Amino acid sequence: MYHSVFIKIFCAIFVIAFLSAASIIKILLNKEYWEKRYKKEEISSKKKFHGAIVSIGFVGYIYFVLIPMCQDKKYIDNDSYMIMEDAIMTSDVFHSRPFSTIREISVKVDDVEHNFFLLSYPKGIEKGDVVRVIYLPHSRYAVVEKD
Repeated sequence: MYHSVFIKIFCAIFVIAFLSAASIIKILLNKEYWEKRYKKEEISSKKKFHGAIVSIGFVGYIYFVLIPMCQDKKYIDNDSYMIMEDAIMTSDVFHSRPFSTIREISVKVDDVEHNFFLLSYPKGIEKGDVVRVIYLPHSRYAVVEKD
């Protein structure tokens, strides 16, 4: 039932990673880009600086997004997700990052607060509601159902 929701985010994450890697390689290897913007003496140092900054960002994406999603692939393939019953919402649904399309939620179970990235949730849920959370353990993507 939730397979299609989770597989869509899995595919989207890999498409973003592939497009990012291709863009990085294209920009760093494109001589015209560098020659139009910088003097010949500056090109080498600018390429190194831009390459370092972009590489740090890409490695961060791999470490914090891609690897956790790869660890969750076995859960997606087996349709065996983690389920949190009787979770009490401690926040309304919110956007934690500017320009983000992914919403987040905080829930509390046994006096322990958990945060999830929402992929699907019913309209009208709010702080204090009791919900059921179906989630992937490493990447923390979740589908919420109202009890």
